[in-house]
Amino acid sequence: MMKEFAAYDPRPDGRPVYIDATCSECGARLVLHDLLVNPEIPVVWHDEFACPQCRDRVYVDQPLYQNSKVG
Repeated sequence: MMKEFAAYDPRPDGRPVYIDATCSECGARLVLHDLLVNPEIPVVWHDEFACPQCRDRVYVDQPLYQNSKVG
């Protein structure tokens, strides 16, 4: 059984666990949204990812949101 990750739990290798690790539009590797917006941010939500090229949405890495996009 896979460990369940909360929003505040770092993901292995900084990659999404429940969703595809690449952008559905351009194929770029997703990165943590908070760090993309502000690399100096002190607190990071580890379940919000974004494409560094498209920057048009947030991908939520939670089982409920598998394969869905927010924003």
